[in-house]
Amino acid sequence: MKVKPLFILLILLALIGIAVWASRQEGKPLIDNPSETFESRDYNGKTGLNPGNRAPNFTLTSLDGQKIALDDYQGKKVILNFWQTSCVPCRKEMPALQKYYKKYQAKDVEILAINLTYNEKNRDDIESFVKEYDAWFPILLDQNAEAVKKYEILSAPTSYIIDSKGIIQKKHLGPMSYAFINNIIGKIK
Repeated sequence: MKVKPLFILLILLALIGIAVWASRQEGKPLIDNPSETFESRDYNGKTGLNPGNRAPNFTLTSLDGQKIALDDYQGKKVILNFWQTSCVPCRKEMPALQKYYKKYQAKDVEILAINLTYNEKNRDDIESFVKEYDAWFPILLDQNAEAVKKYEILSAPTSYIIDSKGIIQKKHLGPMSYAFINNIIGKIK
């Protein structure tokens, strides 16, 4: 009789272990090596923030008043760059983004610079920043933290590199140099 309760306890522990293991596997990226690209793998059908997942769509208003959705850029590689005017590393990174955009905008690469507008003191600061750095790429205003919430942004700058199929390839925290951008974008389709 004592064997039966022990057997049931072991089965329950095994089931709990399997459940814990399965729950931890669900959030893991499909690409274990961050330098590896998604091209050789099948799209997993998930939307989320891990490499291999479809990038969550959003629609924001640009600095010049246009409604822009991420899905509008299917077929292009996209750098989503989250920034704000008071961010010193963002100021360091902006010339590299502009240099890259100036050279490669015609080659199916788009930069969407998402300003953390809800955190800015006033809109004039954003316009002055854009003029100071002569930024040509679309500047999107995240007034209600819509994209910030979807992309779980905790600090600026944070960038997501998305391939031409809308699949996240890389997340980068901190400023990017021109060489870094060129290297990462060169590895994806």
